[in-house]
Amino acid sequence: MSCIGLIFTLASILNTFFHYVSKAEAQHAKNSVTLDSSLERIQNNINLLAELGNKAREIHDKMKAVYGDESPSYDMAVRWKRNFQSGHMSLTDEPRAGRPSIKDYLTMVKKVEAVILDDRRSTMERVMAETGLSYGTTWRIIHEELHMNEVFARWKAKVQKSAGKVMLFAFWDSCGIILTDYLLKGEALNSNYYCNLLEKLHDALKQKWHGMISKGSRLLANNAPVHMAQAPVVTTHRLGYELLQHLILR
Repeated sequence: MSCIGLIFTLASILNTFFHYVSKAEAQHAKNSVTLDSSLERIQNNINLLAELGNKAREIHDKMKAVYGDESPSYDMAVRWKRNFQSGHMSLTDEPRAGRPSIKDYLTMVKKVEAVILDDRRSTMERVMAETGLSYGTTWRIIHEELHMNEVFARWKAKVQKSAGKVMLFAFWDSCGIILTDYLLKGEALNSNYYCNLLEKLHDALKQKWHGMISKGSRLLANNAPVHMAQAPVVTTHRLGYELLQHLILR
């Protein structure tokens, strides 16, 4: 076979390969489209399912399988598919005169919140029926104004990330707090850190009690390993303190 014939044969094979790959990808996308959970993504998902040839009932069933009670109703799926096919690509109403004022919008928010607080298992359709609001407006109020998510068919406030735990060291006597110190994030709690902390305590005591510290002081520590390690114990004695330990009751 000539070089030219070999090239044409390879080109034909590659063309056939990509044809079947593209066809398989399209079929896979049609059968198992991954749906996202924001209003804009819902809009894109419905449009994509319509473009892939899904009927309104199929679109509704697939949205229902992912979003549950928060999914658009069948009638909405029919209307939105029709809108997309006619070139209207938004789930929300077109801008028009007489849009609600801030006062009216806040009233809408309160209505939606009241329905959900009355029954946290309320579906999107029930909230819409009770308030008379559109799906887009209801969705926006729930997620963007009330900051709620549907968890196990119940509306719950979004959980904010914790700032994390912070370790506080506090030293005090019968008259009150002498010294507080926070372990910074990423800093290791070890013998070196605790020895430096004892030095800070010694300076704080000298400022508070002046010459009285030379008469001797007692330091009560728990039995944590870092407190009873060799270096902190040596530092405690060097600074002139008598180290007392907690009694362990059995």
